[in-house]
Amino acid sequence: MVLGEAHLTHSDFAPHFHLDYHIGLIADGVQRQDFSGRSDLLTRGRIAIMPPGEVHTGTREGDGGYTLRTFRLAPALLQTLAQEITDAPQRFECGPAIVDAPLLSRQLWHLHAGAAAYQERFDAAALLLLAPLVIQQGALRPMPVSGGLGCRGVNFSGCVITAMRISANRSRCRRWRRCAA
Repeated sequence: MVLGEAHLTHSDFAPHFHLDYHIGLIADGVQRQDFSGRSDLLTRGRIAIMPPGEVHTGTREGDGGYTLRTFRLAPALLQTLAQEITDAPQRFECGPAIVDAPLLSRQLWHLHAGAAAYQERFDAAALLLLAPLVIQQGALRPMPVSGGLGCRGVNFSGCVITAMRISANRSRCRRWRRCAA
């Protein structure tokens, strides 16, 4: 996972694409993104998802600049997330989108900001926060688990996910579970 941050005041991104997934967040200002024949605004509280190979632009909206933070995720990392969520081999694919998710956006923003201080646990925490996003987009369906006693999870658009277990010496996601109702 690679993190990016920029404050842009006078530059725009011409049509381009990436070789990995980009998850984008705005702290202040507004960025207009054109992708898949549509145009949408990325503002505070929204999350942009750009899959590999998706041609898109990024332009300032209005007179001011904007501050952009990105998570650049290798497809292999999200493939691992897909297998952990579903507990089965599965191809991960997620289309481009701009999602309204104020709480998750704020959590990802703070995670990004604190990444340098907590590098060892960063990947595990990021996957925990990104899982509801990819589930909400319909890219994955969590595996069912019977018996929800003691289940402590994150509620996001109807999905309840337990916190992942971390192996003793590595920041590695061991298993995702969907809590039974």
